[in-house]
Amino acid sequence: MVFPKSIIDPIRKGYMFCLLPILSATVFLSLATAQTQSLELCSAQICISASIFSEDTSTIEFSLFSKIPVGWVGLGMGGNSVSMNGNDLAICWPNMTGSGAVISQRSARNNGQPSVLTETVAFQVQQNKSGLTPSSFDFVCTYSRPLSLSTSPIAPTATSINVIYAIGLQAVSGSSNPQQASIAQHAFTGNGVLNIQRRQGASSDPNNTITEPLGGSLNSGSAQSELAKMLKDENIYNTLVQVHDRVFG
Repeated sequence: MVFPKSIIDPIRKGYMFCLLPILSATVFLSLATAQTQSLELCSAQICISASIFSEDTSTIEFSLFSKIPVGWVGLGMGGNSVSMNGNDLAICWPNMTGSGAVISQRSARNNGQPSVLTETVAFQVQQNKSGLTPSSFDFVCTYSRPLSLSTSPIAPTATSINVIYAIGLQAVSGSSNPQQASIAQHAFTGNGVLNIQRRQGASSDPNNTITEPLGGSLNSGSAQSELAKMLKDENIYNTLVQVHDRVFG
């Protein structure tokens, strides 16, 4: 590899000894920042968050942010950590106007069609935090449920929970009763460990609005831009290391 005189001259003057530590620290910081674990559980299609508020410690709030147009989104817990079997399911979809959400609580005993619960639904949609985004038609569903729910209890001191999730692309159809609506088969599924965030105040507090998590896939323009910058910094550093070794090695 031949390096131009404009690069070699500053190196011979000793500038490289100053540049290498700085660039090394910059690249290391970029890599470390990119690898920081997010509090949310994300995939290429969805991000999920869980919060317990200081003014209502007996309830947990879940938010599901779709990254693509969807028919419905679902979250399950309390059963098998890698399949539907035995999980208590929350299935959520946009309401007729797109300004809020509809939710159905169902139970999965096998990996087939979830069964409808006959008892009172324990999930409550937070309508002010749910609905379609006007610009992209991506969907947000935020709902709350008691920690002590018998079908999928969560310990008050829990810091994380095992969950499964699913995304369907076809719209929900059939009955206007959410518990009787027909839900088409999922197009995407996944599972993981969801961290529980402890937040101050109450869920109803206007200051506790939900914003889309930054973690997850690199499909967004901002994520791609950050990755490109990180790789560019790394390439510059690697080139300067080669120059240093060639001149002083």
